[in-house]
Amino acid sequence: MPRLEYRHHDIRNAAILSEKGIKLALGVSGRDGASSKFVALTAAMAVANGMDRDLALRAVTLTPAEILGVADRIGSLQAGKDADIVILSGHPLDSLSRVEMVLIEGKTVFERKDQQ
Repeated sequence: MPRLEYRHHDIRNAAILSEKGIKLALGVSGRDGASSKFVALTAAMAVANGMDRDLALRAVTLTPAEILGVADRIGSLQAGKDADIVILSGHPLDSLSRVEMVLIEGKTVFERKDQQ
C-alpha cells in the first residue's frame, strides 16, 4: 500500500475543521491493530495544534461511533451501552496520565496496586 502524500498537509487541519463546526473523527492507519495504540497521541497532537481538548476526545470516542451509525451501542458511557472502561489518573490526552484500572465486560482485568 503506498504512503499517503503529505505535501499540502497542514497539522492544524483538525483544529480548523472543528472550529468551522465540521464533524470529524481522528484516527490512525496501519495494517494491524498495533497502530490503534496511537489514537490518543493523534488526538493530543490535534490539541497541541489548536483543537479544543474536549472536541479532540470526542473525535476518538463518540463522533466515530456516530459516523459509523453505532452510537446507540458504543462511543460514550451510558446505561445499556457496551463499554470497556479505562480509568486514568488524569485527562486521557495528558501524556502523564497513568492507567489505574481497566474493566472489560464489567470485570476488572487490571488494577494498579502502587497507589502513589
